[in-house]
Order: sequence, then structure tokens, then C-alpha cells
Amino acid sequence: MKHTADHNLDKAVESFKTQEPLSQDIERAQDHLLKAVAMEVEKDNEELGFFQKLSAWWKETMNFSGLKLAGSMGAAASFALAIFIFTASPQTSFASMVETFKKARNFFYSATMTNSGQHLMDMKVYYRESGQLRMESYALGNNGQPTFVNIMDVSQGKGVMKLSDTNQTVPFSFDAADTAQSAQEDPLYWRKLILDVNPEQAQSIGTQTFSGVELTGYLLEEGGIETRVWVDPNSQLPVKINVTQSFSDGSSGFEMQADVSYNQRFDDSLFSLE
Repeated sequence: MKHTADHNLDKAVESFKTQEPLSQDIERAQDHLLKAVAMEVEKDNEELGFFQKLSAWWKETMNFSGLKLAGSMGAAASFALAIFIFTASPQTSFASMVETFKKARNFFYSATMTNSGQHLMDMKVYYRESGQLRMESYALGNNGQPTFVNIMDVSQGKGVMKLSDTNQTVPFSFDAADTAQSAQEDPLYWRKLILDVNPEQAQSIGTQTFSGVELTGYLLEEGGIETRVWVDPNSQLPVKINVTQSFSDGSSGFEMQADVSYNQRFDDSLFSLE
């Protein structure tokens, strides 16, 4: 599937092909521009793919026999347009996303969990920056009511479990410094991973469209667990999370798919330990 920028680029090339022939001055301008592109490639390896593609397109366009642009100003304008077309495509670096993510005051996500392809349960998780967490777990066949609710206050190391069937509330304590929980046990596993991982270890997996919005994807691998993070280029926040852990034979194991939203106003009662 072609990227939006590729479609725009095709249209621009066809438009350029209808213009007047270029002068020798334009060819000299081309050489200068291509040298500048090469210098930029050496400066920043992360932009290698972009500049290589742009350079190749520029050479092909300038060498086309039917190309007719009116003078060197037209060539400069076409190159500027090409840069705009490429850089206007929605891309978000992992490092810049992390910086934005750190500033998120709270978030909510709904998730589906499966094991070996079998639906296990659904979850709704509320989190706000003071370290308060509410996790609602929905078993199969639920009637819109959570099977149980865990509410935790990380700053206090205290929490309660509320059982819907019996209306029973069970208090518990925990060690907030314990980070040994697995992806299946920790509802904030993916958040900790994003904040702690070396950005250079984030592998770009391109873009994909979800509900009409093109998101930028990254793959994080840790201890046999693959976490795919899909970032909205407008908010620069991760809005879709996919965590998978396969069995040793490579067959499908645990998987969580989540949709995340940010900076909503949560009622204090959601986090009450009473």
C-alpha cells in the first residue's frame, strides 16, 4: 500500500513533466542540491532513508526529457516542494514520543487479553500521575459488570480488591519497588517499558492506518516479549499497544491489545481505597 506522501509525490512528478525544458543553470543547481543532500546524510544517519529517496527522485525528475520548468527558480521551487511533501508525512521519532509521554498526567485504556488465541478476559485501566491505579477485570460472559476491581495507591503501597458478586472488599499491601512482574501480571508493563528502554532499541515498523488515522509503529523486544507501540503523529502519544509473548516452540501465547486515551478528568471515587 502506498504511503500518502508517495501519492502526493507521484502527482507532483506528473505536474513537473508538463513544464518547459531546463537550462544548464538548472543542472548546475541540481548538482549543488544533491551535494547538500549528501552532506545531510552524513550528518544524520537516521534520515538516511529519506534523503536517499529524495535524491533518487530528484535525479529522475531532472533527467526526464519532457521536463519543462521556467529557469533555476523553478527548479529550486520544485526541490522545496519535494522536501515539503516528504517531511509533511506523519512521522514521530520514538525519543520525542517518550518525552511527550512523560508529560501525560493520566490515561485510560481498554484491553483484550488472549492466550493461545482463546479470549481470556477484558480490562479497563485508569491511571493518574500521583500513582493511583484502578484496574477493572471482565471475565467471559459478564453483563457489563467487572468480575473484580483492583485499586492501588503506589505512593502508599496499599490497595484493595473489590469482588462484584459478593460486594466484598479485601485490602492488601505491596512493594512499589518490585518491578519483577511479567507483562501478564502488571497492567503498566508497557508504560514502564516505554519509559525505561533505550530509544535506540526501538525498531521502526512503518505506519499503519487504524480507524482512518495513520499511526507510526515501533517494536520493543524484551525477554521474549514483543511490544508494538503505535503513535499518533498529532498528539505524539502511544494510542495503541500490542503485547505478545509466544511459547518456546514459536506458537501463539499471551497477547494483549489495548487502546489508550489521555488527560481525561477522573472522579476521585474511582481510586478510593474505602
